[in-house]
Amino acid sequence: MHPLYQRLKELDPDTFEKLCFHLVKARFPGAEICHVDGAAGDEGLDLFLGNLDSGPTIWQCKSFPNGVKESQKGQIRQSLKKALKYNPRLWVLCLSVDMDAAAHRWFQRFRQSHLQHVAIGLMQASHIIQELFYRTTIREMFFPQAIMDVQAFLETVTKTNRLSTEELATLNAGNLDLYLKRLEEADARFSYEVRYARNISLAQTPRPGQIASFSDGTKAVDVFARDVEALKLNPPKARVTVIGTGVEKMKEFIRTGRPQEIGAGELEDYTTDFGFLQLSKDQIKETKLLLGPPAGARLSLLTRATFGSGSDAVTYECIKLETKRFGQEETEFETTDAPPFHMSIIVRRSAPGSVNFEKRWAGVDVHDAQKFMRAMKAAVSAGFELYDLERSLALIKGGPTVKVLPWFSAYDELIKDAVRVADFYRVDLRMPEEPKVEDLESLSLLAHLIDGTVTLDIKTMTFTLTKTANVGQAQAETFRGEGSYLIRLPEYFERPVLFGVPVCTGPVIYHIAAARFGNPEQSYRFFEKAPIGTKRTLMLKPLCPVQARASPQNADCSAQTR
Repeated sequence: MHPLYQRLKELDPDTFEKLCFHLVKARFPGAEICHVDGAAGDEGLDLFLGNLDSGPTIWQCKSFPNGVKESQKGQIRQSLKKALKYNPRLWVLCLSVDMDAAAHRWFQRFRQSHLQHVAIGLMQASHIIQELFYRTTIREMFFPQAIMDVQAFLETVTKTNRLSTEELATLNAGNLDLYLKRLEEADARFSYEVRYARNISLAQTPRPGQIASFSDGTKAVDVFARDVEALKLNPPKARVTVIGTGVEKMKEFIRTGRPQEIGAGELEDYTTDFGFLQLSKDQIKETKLLLGPPAGARLSLLTRATFGSGSDAVTYECIKLETKRFGQEETEFETTDAPPFHMSIIVRRSAPGSVNFEKRWAGVDVHDAQKFMRAMKAAVSAGFELYDLERSLALIKGGPTVKVLPWFSAYDELIKDAVRVADFYRVDLRMPEEPKVEDLESLSLLAHLIDGTVTLDIKTMTFTLTKTANVGQAQAETFRGEGSYLIRLPEYFERPVLFGVPVCTGPVIYHIAAARFGNPEQSYRFFEKAPIGTKRTLMLKPLCPVQARASPQNADCSAQTR
């Protein structure tokens, strides 16, 4: 067992709590992490962040050197039960060991069972050890000399251990400047940039003007043209022999332009007149060669896309395409602007090309999403044309080339209803990346309100009436028996939320085909004898389901509040 794991298991509960405190404090340096002294475990918390009266984050530390068995599970349950009185937003269990598979299964069920009350996190031994690798000061405080401090050793050997961080940075900057000068001496036709990284991957995306990059995993050198005239007169060359599976990768790159990685063991016999990139035979065997399109060399086209023909045609003007890759036999173009879809086109020298469409409509107005759906249907039935506006020629023209994917029909109906809702209720609706269940429920309700097909099972309706005029004996008698009623309210009971937007329905009419008043004699006396201006609370009991529909004269609710 790794010595850190062993020594972590051996910590007593109080020391383990203090270790967790320092690690959590180091991970969140700006936060007010508090350590609770004494028998805090009796209250289900050892560390906390925030106000204990308003949803804190709580860490509960458990030193279980022999693992998580039934007894330990009981302790964990009790700790959480007591911590819940603080209504924490997050409760994190910290363990001095890693749980086995059975304990993990139990913990997953335990976390799921409390999902409605609190989010539960886990910081077990492997998480703590991982942090200790990067927290040298804390590691040495609790586990002195558990592992060799390579950094301290190197600082002692190089006599930099007495330097401040700024002094060390100045020293490194001077050494780096010398390194850059050596690169320039090796080949002054280029300018160089050196990048270092620790604990993250070095970025490999080329930048405009960059012609090469080489890396050893922690250091990357990016190369840019400096003496352009010299490079034009004597272009640099490199020769490499590709073997094994690398041969097919190279052929694929030349043929299609698809990015390839020729890995260790697939290269040999490398020579070049790049002065900065001289490698030995042993080095070339361990080198990776990444092949891709040159940065800044993308070709662009300005096009018009027409889906279908005749009166059903849908047109998108001025769509910009750029080359994603290009080879001797195959080139791929893709859209770079932001219509409600992404289009990629593969053009082949000796075989039919292909067009692919993907929906990219998150945040797009529902009317624009509907236009895209109409475009897809038109293309399926009558074809698709892509016209090069700059060269005045058709790049693609032919019969149906677009296949409708399985998601299409479901989204087609959804978007139709969303447009109806947006127009009827006069609300700005934007498409989500994926609709939630709540969106589907709200959309169904709002659409059915338009159609007048919302059926509500209402047992009683209580409302306050103001008598504004005298009624006759016959009219008053109707309140003693069964009647049919229409009730108009300013808007629906609760505002439905669709795609994150609360939708005010405006006036809603409720049709009750048959109903009785819950207090018929009181209602009768109110309508027959009460003075004008009198208010009375009455109860109506529907005898059948209530039908609701939005009023065609939909009101603007923008100024209304709930």
